[in-house]
Amino acid sequence: MDETVLLAAGEGTRLKPITQFYPKSLLPILSVPLLENIIHSLKDQGIRKVHINVCYLKENLIRFLRRNDFGVEINISEENRILGTGGGIGRMRDFIKADDFIVHNGDIVTNIRIRDAFEFHLKNRAIATLIVELRKGTKDVQLTRHGKIVDIAGRLGKNGEGLKLFGFTGIAIVNRRIFNFLPKNTFHDIIETYVELITHGEPVYAFESHNHYWLDIGTKERYLQVHRDILVNKKNVFSRMPSDDLTIFIGEGSCVSKNALLSGFVSIGKHCIVSDHVKLENCIVFDNARLVDGEKYRNCIISENFVVRADNHERTEKTSIN
Repeated sequence: MDETVLLAAGEGTRLKPITQFYPKSLLPILSVPLLENIIHSLKDQGIRKVHINVCYLKENLIRFLRRNDFGVEINISEENRILGTGGGIGRMRDFIKADDFIVHNGDIVTNIRIRDAFEFHLKNRAIATLIVELRKGTKDVQLTRHGKIVDIAGRLGKNGEGLKLFGFTGIAIVNRRIFNFLPKNTFHDIIETYVELITHGEPVYAFESHNHYWLDIGTKERYLQVHRDILVNKKNVFSRMPSDDLTIFIGEGSCVSKNALLSGFVSIGKHCIVSDHVKLENCIVFDNARLVDGEKYRNCIISENFVVRADNHERTEKTSIN
């Protein structure tokens, strides 16, 4: 279990206007970029090489990856246009040396342990193994009691009778034979490849993960929810997260006035200034933000460039919200 493909090329449309300034995978979780947390988590699980595709705001990602030492080998696959999940993986065929490797979405916050799934994948000699979970209202993956997948997202018209129904976590283990089914430089969705493999009778399995945390940050509401889960619900997500009982996180170099009022859960990034009588309730404040006297924010995501309400009433210019 040496190599991982980390998919980080997407635009993050549902997170705009935040993603007009930040690639989705660089959004901070308690002041640490999500991508950094994912790479450290993979390293802790034994991964030594991470292959990352970049496209949207790729200069930001490349600069971040080259400025930091994560303790693993990083290979960057630059795309001139979005190639999708399948096209992005296909373009990396010459970089990847392992017979079997992990594919990991770059927008998920999770503490899923992958090694058991990897061993399950090898035991079944699968061409692909999707890590799945029981998730209310989601029935993306249908499988037999032995774990073999028979349908994904209803593409093959299975009715679910006698089948187990699960949600896909965005983490998979694949064998390099999958490159025979992937284009190298054209847009392609990896889910279409998984469906094609099933129709060809290839062994595509699901590994059921239990007792873990998982959430994708594809919307503003879910991005806020991750911070609620960590700070209030005390979910043990990443090993490098603070373990205290506080619901307020303040990054290094930040100055918060004793006359500011912080309530609910609040994450303040590095080198921020929060002035007198500022009110923050259930908010995320990015690095270097300046909040002036009397500003009030609730359920907001705040940076130097924008203030965004997680209920979709958003402002792209930084102003106070009463």
